Amino acid sequence: MTQTMTAFDLETTGLDTQKDYIIELGLVKFDTSTFKEIDSRCWYILPKGNFEIEPEAQEKHGISKEYLLEHGVRLEDIWSEVVEFIGDDDILSYNGNHFDVPMLYYNLTRENLKFNFSGRIYYDSIVIERKRYQCKLVDTYKRYTGKELDGAHDALCDVRATVEVFKHQ
Repeated sequence: MTQTMTAFDLETTGLDTQKDYIIELGLVKFDTSTFKEIDSRCWYILPKGNFEIEPEAQEKHGISKEYLLEHGVRLEDIWSEVVEFIGDDDILSYNGNHFDVPMLYYNLTRENLKFNFSGRIYYDSIVIERKRYQCKLVDTYKRYTGKELDGAHDALCDVRATVEVFKHQ
């Protein structure tokens, strides 16, 4: 683990990591021994060319195309500042290994921007969370129903428990 770490989050035009665009990029650098914030940055990113924001995405983050046209900056114009800010830090995100890192990668590729993704550790809090709270059927069943799962690992029992969990979800 590096002495400082950079946490990041993206807001996007949609959920397709290969086709959608980054429209907000937030960074926080913190000390890994004290967890005190050292510095932060945040930009609204104006995608190149014609773009649309999916209604579901806009409903979640509240960023409109009109707002970006007025307040957004081009990713290429701030990228050197982003790279300098991150330095050699390891990276922290929440669901980033599945979403934010691939989204960033494909956006950088489209814009011919470079970032050295290798040589650093990518910590993902959602992965850690899933390890802390078991996702075994018996645990999930108890969390949703408040009851023990009698007969676990009997196929029919497990199928019925799965239906019960799904109902609660």
